[in-house]
Amino acid sequence: MSVHRKKGERPESDFFATPPAVVKVGVDFASSVVSNPPARILEPGSAAAAPFLRGAAIRWPDATTFGVEYLPRTEPAHPNVIFDTDFMVWGAATSEKWDLII
Repeated sequence: MSVHRKKGERPESDFFATPPAVVKVGVDFASSVVSNPPARILEPGSAAAAPFLRGAAIRWPDATTFGVEYLPRTEPAHPNVIFDTDFMVWGAATSEKWDLII
């Protein structure tokens, strides 16, 4: 977990982009363990690009994908990501149900 000095401030060395091959392996694995195609998919800490949401949308095109990111919005950004929000606080305050959390 990263440590931020101030809300939204992040050292350059604290960014870890997920390689496309890792996204594919993760989505393939999720596909192998879910019994039904998920209708609602959540990626906590998704970042602006939301790599797992994009991969999940290809695998399950009918699913609704959603992400929550601690940092402020940056461009380009996935359209279904809430920015500047602590997932733990958000998750505790919502009654949303998810079929798959990546």
